[in-house]
Amino acid sequence: MKPARYIICLLIFASIWVSACDRVKTTDLVTGIPALQVFQTITPITSTATVPYPTLTITPGLTPAFIYAPDIDEPVYPLAMLRILSPGDGSGVVSPIKPELSILLGADNTVEVELINSNGELLVKKLLRYPEVSINDRILIQPELDFEVADDAEAGRLIIKTQDAYGRLIALASCDLSLLSTGESNLKTIQIPYESFLLTEPLYGEVIRGGVVHVSGHARPIGSSMFVIELVDENGTVISNRVLSLSGDPGGAPVEFSTTLPYQVEKETPVRMIMRQTRGAIPGPAAASSTLIIVR
Repeated sequence: MKPARYIICLLIFASIWVSACDRVKTTDLVTGIPALQVFQTITPITSTATVPYPTLTITPGLTPAFIYAPDIDEPVYPLAMLRILSPGDGSGVVSPIKPELSILLGADNTVEVELINSNGELLVKKLLRYPEVSINDRILIQPELDFEVADDAEAGRLIIKTQDAYGRLIALASCDLSLLSTGESNLKTIQIPYESFLLTEPLYGEVIRGGVVHVSGHARPIGSSMFVIELVDENGTVISNRVLSLSGDPGGAPVEFSTTLPYQVEKETPVRMIMRQTRGAIPGPAAASSTLIIVR
């Protein structure tokens, strides 16, 4: 083979090999979804006059609906839409904190970040908007939250939530913290970021007839927890609700549940079925997720 042809063959082979390596590097071999590929800084529009917070990364595409569960005897929970990567539950923190949040945005490309005390009183609230980000893209943000506590330490809760175009809750995630007036932060490890609920029925977008929605699935109770299911129409009216009492250990075995939601409507009505649960003595939901169905 002539040297020129030999060199050309080598170049073609190298090009093919590099291309194959690139495909491996940019794909998550476990889930098959695109890895973090886009790195840029985005300035959110906030509800208060504050310094812009950088967005660290954007992951193109939706998170897969389900992930692999190593124990085949347990349900395969979907990855949470909203995840608190840091601080972990039970962390002690001093002001200011910059939580790491992995999120899918809600209506108008927004997400709400709140810090409340043990009485449920609002200490900090940020409404962040990312107009240049697709609502199908997962982003990682680090908003800065300044807070003050009267005592040396006070129980608190960090909350992130999203709403749809009708003001209904899409998802909510939280972690309970010890808010310190002085000292240094003591960060705990995070939990595996699954949703708290796994529905087997109804399915997303399902049309329900007959005046009763049958609801079944699995839940991961966060301690002794009140589990509330609501059907909320586009006017914000709760057309049906059910309260269940579920008990379990955090991180323990899932609890199977089944219930019914009777309803009355005069016409075909799109509703959001919201599932939320409480935790401990701090008022308000500690976790929530939702799905869209149609009742007639």
